[in-house]
Amino acid sequence: MKVSIFTPTHNVEHLQRLARSLTQQTFQEFEWVVLPNGSVKPEDVESELNAYFELETQVLPYSEDIKIGALKKQACVQCKGEILVEVDHDDELTPDALEEIVKAFEDPAIDFVYSNTVRINADGTGNTFSNDFGWQIRSSAYGLETVAFPPSPAGFSKIWYAPDHIRAWRQSFYDKIGGHDVDLAVLDDHDLLCRTYINGIVKHIDLPLYIYHLHDNNTCYGGVNSFIQDETLNIHDKYIYPMVEKWCDLNALRKIDLCGGHNPPVGYESVDLVNGDITFNLDNRDWPFVAGSVGLIRAHDALEHLKDPINTMKEVYRILAPGGWLLSLTPSAEGRGAFQDPTHVSFWNSNSFWYYTKQAQNSYINCPVRFQLNRIKNFYPSDWHKMHLISYIKADLVKLNDNYRPPGLVEI
Repeated sequence: MKVSIFTPTHNVEHLQRLARSLTQQTFQEFEWVVLPNGSVKPEDVESELNAYFELETQVLPYSEDIKIGALKKQACVQCKGEILVEVDHDDELTPDALEEIVKAFEDPAIDFVYSNTVRINADGTGNTFSNDFGWQIRSSAYGLETVAFPPSPAGFSKIWYAPDHIRAWRQSFYDKIGGHDVDLAVLDDHDLLCRTYINGIVKHIDLPLYIYHLHDNNTCYGGVNSFIQDETLNIHDKYIYPMVEKWCDLNALRKIDLCGGHNPPVGYESVDLVNGDITFNLDNRDWPFVAGSVGLIRAHDALEHLKDPINTMKEVYRILAPGGWLLSLTPSAEGRGAFQDPTHVSFWNSNSFWYYTKQAQNSYINCPVRFQLNRIKNFYPSDWHKMHLISYIKADLVKLNDNYRPPGLVEI
């Protein structure tokens, strides 16, 4: 099994550090594909790596300053290995990295693997994330090891918690899902990771295989960072439904649609609220689902049709499995939509969800539920809604319990 490491580079300053780590790999059946771009030309790369002639290195022709998604896809097209491994030009691999990756891919069902990471500041000190967001940090032979989160929609859907390096794809799978999006200038990896989770089988290698070096030129700093913070949420919104649906299928959990329509999404069981189906009358009673049997409740234009919000959230919590999702779209009481419809019997704004996700507000209603507010957004679904001042709340909640907490801030 041959491995292809691909590395775009716009600065050769740290390339030798990566080269040294490649010469130290316990698994040596690999090629290194380097794609110069920006101000770096092929001859710059070749001169910098002259001392590492023993590496099977392919330096691709200079690429114009195109978007990073296109650069990475261009590199992957030239790779000859069965496994594609992404390594940044300013980082390095631990000696057993490729060996552990190859072991994981010996299982033919696996499409993608990722590992834990050691993060190092420019002065050589360790860099870690806060455990307030669920991160686990432990000591390793290479420094403080940031333990990656297990595969889940909550992790993969936001770049802040998604698999850090190392990341490796089976090449046939990478090709199948279309590879990197050539139109993306940043967050190309985040977009690809979301599609990877939706379409493939992923595996977390619980070892530190990658050493990430922080410095002033990292893309996590500067003006680009502000755009990344906003755009990662847009990517989350784009992919969260198919990601949670995939999670349900992997865990044999039901998907419930509370929208009240006659054509529920494929794979969902429909509960018709609008027409008052007696079998599924959800007001002021236990809902007819076994506790912990549901992975996803899709509630579009639904919560406002249930008279007792506290009972609604109790039952949502009861029937969801740990890690299960409520994905809701509700007319906001801050707009006209909540009150104009005579069939609406309860009223919500974005603060309404505090009472089920924040301890301070939950104490006022004594409601025994514990959700993470994964996503909250006030918006107009269309220009028509905006013209008529009908605003909506998008609220994505994840069920917590003593045995499960998702990545991200938990306030209850």
